[in-house]
Amino acid sequence: MELIESIMAMVALVILGSVINRYLVVVPVALIQAALGLIVALAFRIQLQVSTDWFMLLFMAPLLFNDGRHYPKRQLWYLRGPFWVTPSCWCWPQPWWVGTSCTG
Repeated sequence: MELIESIMAMVALVILGSVINRYLVVVPVALIQAALGLIVALAFRIQLQVSTDWFMLLFMAPLLFNDGRHYPKRQLWYLRGPFWVTPSCWCWPQPWWVGTSCTG
């Protein structure tokens, strides 16, 4: 129940931050929301214990989705080379490299 109450409070802070951003346009909404969260956490001495799974689901997934939705499509197409080079040079050979170095 504490987790659901905390989620509802965070949603209320996000909405409040968006409303403040309508009147204070020069400051990015993410900075306003982070400041609101910091103020509330320090004022009420809130400590929230969240498991890694819930953190990824509640915070990281919406942030990554929002960034992907607002990313310029032309720039994304322009950067397709580095997007393919990075996994092909680092991520895909890594299991082989670690496997051969561990087995001797």
